[in-house]
Amino acid sequence: MILRPPNLRTRKSLLEALSRGGGFREFANTKKIRVLRSGEILHFNYKQVTNGKRLEQNIAVENGDHIIVP
Repeated sequence: MILRPPNLRTRKSLLEALSRGGGFREFANTKKIRVLRSGEILHFNYKQVTNGKRLEQNIAVENGDHIIVP
């Protein structure tokens, strides 16, 4: 699944964007989420963040970001 958030009017965290995108499907690999940003690949492990670990991964989503959930 690839999410491309619409033009953002307010700052949203990656967790908020994933939630607004409808959450995950049954077989989503939530440990290997990627954000494509201006030629850069940012890694996000949903399970770590929701367990209170490595919270720095919960970045603010920017206009033009693509969120990939394998």
